[in-house]
Amino acid sequence: MKTLALIFILIALPISADEPSVPVKSIVASSMQMFKVPSDFIVRAADKMPEESYSFRATADVRTFGEILGHIADGYRLVCGIAAGDAMPKDIREIEKTKKTKAELVAALRENAAYCEEVHRRLDGAAGAEVVDFFGKPYARASLLFFNTSHAWEHYGNLVTYMRLKDVLPPSSEPKKKESK
Repeated sequence: MKTLALIFILIALPISADEPSVPVKSIVASSMQMFKVPSDFIVRAADKMPEESYSFRATADVRTFGEILGHIADGYRLVCGIAAGDAMPKDIREIEKTKKTKAELVAALRENAAYCEEVHRRLDGAAGAEVVDFFGKPYARASLLFFNTSHAWEHYGNLVTYMRLKDVLPPSSEPKKKESK
């Protein structure tokens, strides 16, 4: 009888469209937390890979390790810039085309990841819910931040493959450090 009463109560509870949704600030804060993981792995991968391997390309028709890093940095600037409504770079492949050294590429990754983190902070609250055009389709600004994170993960996967082909342990495969008491 108690089970039947509980089922009735659960069924009878009103489900309203007016129930509060997750605040946009929480969504953007979650997005920032999610972005920091691949962003950190990518910079650590860039730091770990020897500079002589930056010109390595797994096959003739794919980007080099360094070009992937440049592409990621360009992507950060492009996607976060669209989300923020900031002016776009003249050439959306500028870093990939012009930065060749390890130092230049690591600096560009750090700079553009920091820019994306700043955009996350700017898009808290109602600003994250505003709709912008993203390659011909309307999206909430905050949703572009999640796209940026998925793009980072996609290319981190490429970097992992390159690192393994060069016998370099990817950051995400490093043993976890034991916490000291």
